[in-house]
Amino acid sequence: LSPPNTSMQSLSRLLVEVEDHFKHLPALSQIARSFIEDGGLPSVDELRYRTQSKFTSLSKVLDHIMIPLPGEYSFEDCYDAVFFSNPSKQDYTADELIGDYAAGIDSSVSDGAMKICAFAGVAKALEEHKRYHTENEIDECVGEECDGHGEYEEAEPETVHGWSGSWTEESDKPKKNSFCYGIKMGCILEHANEYARATSASPPKGSSLSSPRARFHQDMSEVEIPSGGEERGVATAEDFVTCRARHGYVENDAFEGDADTIYSSMQWTHDGKIGFSHVGGGWKNREFRGHIYSFDDGRNTFESYEMCHEFWRTPSGILADGVNETVWIDGDRRIKGFGIENGQACTKYIFNVLNDKLAMASVTALGGVQSKRRKTEDAGNQNLIAFGSSRLGYLNKAGIIQEWKLNDENQHDGIRRMVNMDALEEDLQAFNEEDILNLSESTWMDEMGAAEVTKGKKPDSIRQTDVVTPYSIGYLPNEQFAFVSNGRSEITMYDYDLREKSRLVGFGTDKVDVVQRPTFEKAGDPSIFVASDSVCAKIFDLRSGKAEMTIHQRCVNSVPVYLNDSKFVCNRLSEGKGAMMWDLRLQRPMYSLPISGNTDLAWIPSGLLLAGSGEFYKYGRNPSVGGEDLEWEIKSAESAWSELEKKRNNDRGVSECSIM
Repeated sequence: LSPPNTSMQSLSRLLVEVEDHFKHLPALSQIARSFIEDGGLPSVDELRYRTQSKFTSLSKVLDHIMIPLPGEYSFEDCYDAVFFSNPSKQDYTADELIGDYAAGIDSSVSDGAMKICAFAGVAKALEEHKRYHTENEIDECVGEECDGHGEYEEAEPETVHGWSGSWTEESDKPKKNSFCYGIKMGCILEHANEYARATSASPPKGSSLSSPRARFHQDMSEVEIPSGGEERGVATAEDFVTCRARHGYVENDAFEGDADTIYSSMQWTHDGKIGFSHVGGGWKNREFRGHIYSFDDGRNTFESYEMCHEFWRTPSGILADGVNETVWIDGDRRIKGFGIENGQACTKYIFNVLNDKLAMASVTALGGVQSKRRKTEDAGNQNLIAFGSSRLGYLNKAGIIQEWKLNDENQHDGIRRMVNMDALEEDLQAFNEEDILNLSESTWMDEMGAAEVTKGKKPDSIRQTDVVTPYSIGYLPNEQFAFVSNGRSEITMYDYDLREKSRLVGFGTDKVDVVQRPTFEKAGDPSIFVASDSVCAKIFDLRSGKAEMTIHQRCVNSVPVYLNDSKFVCNRLSEGKGAMMWDLRLQRPMYSLPISGNTDLAWIPSGLLLAGSGEFYKYGRNPSVGGEDLEWEIKSAESAWSELEKKRNNDRGVSECSIM
């Protein structure tokens, strides 16, 4: 499957492209004339002879003969060059000429529609001015003195405000009262815009209760919304298909971090009902500070709790574990498991991680076999592995895994051992040395910093594996994992003993990725598996190991989305260019959303699409109550899509961006 070519369906973009064409036309014409001048400008007959001897297609003849004309040739010459370039037909009307020209242009290519509209503007304007001459018995146009040229209002200069004052800058758009092909540019642009509006396909519309932010790829205007409105309380598949959703941001500082500086330490993880957002704190964000939160599907509530000074530094890795309702954080040389109990955040586990040298020595002492030296560039950063409700693992680059049982014996004792950097020695002396981890000499915190220093439990087991630390991990049913390694165009399946079971192949690049929950297990179908690389998303059947569907679309990753037994896929596009929703049953795209920023997405089964920025779409809720609220929603949507318009790449023919 391929996403719709939405680049030709945006009228506003098409009009801008037409203006850009005429803005750069004078420079292009001057270059063309410099190549053909030989003792003076050639006549129109000479230009026509040169082009017709090289090309047989009318569109190519017109494209080449029209390039040198603007600025130096009279109106009569331009009219003659355009309307008499087909020797087999000398009585063209503008509409007939435009039709024959368009027949030779592929409107699906990046600039096809623009070229047709620009030519239509010139042909219509030439015909209109010729008609004025005929009706008024004028033999020769006198240029600016001719009364057949109207007067056009130019764009006002833009006022720019700076530190030292304000100034005006002239618009770089084509001057409407300038002459091009012997007629005023304003007349050409009017006809080009009129033709674009008449021929552009109207974008598909949503239902009466669809979010204004959704750009639909199938017409949903006739779809009936189930009665009951918001009092139904639970989102339905129809709500998702029609994008009956309320957009917003979590009104909480859990997601408010400094993501735009080199000192950013923002990380986000979510699974099931629980999640964690690290935002950083202290000087240059060198201290641990984040928020653990949960969504209550039943009550539709969000609760968040700030957590500070839990480590000597910022996290190396974080993992939300919906099975155990725990967030695992790999900090300094410890892993901590946090949860929410009795309306507050709590520390459930603290595990002490042996460094690579000690881990290797332990494996050797236990009679383990050291594996061959690995290429560290092949290793990813997913060191934390949750083995269901039984144990947690830490896998290093050498393939050594340290494991801790999730039992009562390994639970944290509840004592919070805090030290402050401005009273470090005094605070350290208050605790037994064997109970704490002192990394004060290697921390980047300043004198205002602080840290919780409980050393934690040693691993229950250490063993050597043949597994390379993965780039991403997908958690599958039946106690299996899907590992993606750096530089591999395949996905390897392992059981809970990290024994290889099978592989999924068929990707075209080595930029493969899976999300944490890549199947539809919660929807009752654990065999459908979603993965992606940089050029496509693939839907596998784990029973056969084959890709049953391929979506050719450049995306970062693909998130399985489900409501009851209905299955969808949300493709998050690269460089913050939005997201596109696909219906797996009908095998077609539904709509696109202007998801802002390079942020991950998570699906909460109650009907909430959540982004790492705190942005969300709550399905089953009307987008607004009407009136001023609806007007604000529409303006907000236009602003969001306008920001994404700026990020589209130059290859408009490839649907990397989902903008319509």
